[in-house]
Amino acid sequence: KSSADRLLNIINDIIDISKIEAGVINLTIETFDLEKLIVDIYQFFLPQAERKGIVFNLNRSNKRHILNTDKSKLSQILTNLVSNALKFTSEGFIEMGYRIDDLDNSIELYVKDTGIGIPKEQLKSIFERFRQADHYLHDFKEGTGLGLSICKGFTDALGGTIWVESEVEKGSTFYFEIPMEVKQIMPVKLPEPTQIKQVKQLKDRNILIVEDEENNYLYLKELLESQGANIYWADDGLKSIQMVLDHPEIDFVLMDIKLPVMDGLTTAKKIKDYRNTLPIVAQTAFGLEGDKERTIASGLDDYLAKPILRDELFSVIDKYISTRS
Repeated sequence: KSSADRLLNIINDIIDISKIEAGVINLTIETFDLEKLIVDIYQFFLPQAERKGIVFNLNRSNKRHILNTDKSKLSQILTNLVSNALKFTSEGFIEMGYRIDDLDNSIELYVKDTGIGIPKEQLKSIFERFRQADHYLHDFKEGTGLGLSICKGFTDALGGTIWVESEVEKGSTFYFEIPMEVKQIMPVKLPEPTQIKQVKQLKDRNILIVEDEENNYLYLKELLESQGANIYWADDGLKSIQMVLDHPEIDFVLMDIKLPVMDGLTTAKKIKDYRNTLPIVAQTAFGLEGDKERTIASGLDDYLAKPILRDELFSVIDKYISTRS
């Protein structure tokens, strides 16, 4: 994928999870052929599987099954699950399929892989925002890590359930079940008109973004420049130290933790040796329980879990910059 495509996917994921958390999910109910949708998704991902040397099986039906639900949401759930399976499977196979339960008038779909698997103790939290299994955290450079949270949000909105069975080093099977017909559109909370929050303290402030992924940097840069901030960028820990030394006007640092050359925690400690009062806030994909406490204990001032939402970013920066005005 191009950098532009990856950046667009990051932004779309953030928009989706924001709507899910706000309870604002609009369903577009339509009648469509499930078999055609499944085949389209299979054909889209088949070339990627072949390039990785992975067998991609489709467990399909010989019958047409007509669904009356939100086709786009169903497609995105399956797309996210197959994409994850491809990402975390290096050999073996992936299988996508479904079965119809005529008694309940429901459909159970699944995506199975022979990938890295998920530890048993982390299965319950795998669908929570920022609580993906450790194995699933190493590859955040390809996205936001919100795919499974979005799957759960959309499945809930369609009146269904989602779950996973997995074993480390053997693979995972993700299942979700939804009604074949959504007879009533689930009530959704209409968003109240809101004004874009302006952070007056950011105007003409000098903010250093320490981030090795250009897409993530561009996203943060766009948000901060919209408020009048001046942006500096370093793509590894060592460069950021030199930049702080060369630019005493820097007011605030957003520090990624997983950096090349020198990790973010070590970098922050060294910067604090020179400028102890300079606010440094960690920004990291590793949003598991206890991470914030460990980050603060390492000497950083605060913590933001990726993907960073607009209001969360402005709120934490405002807290530290306003106290220095």
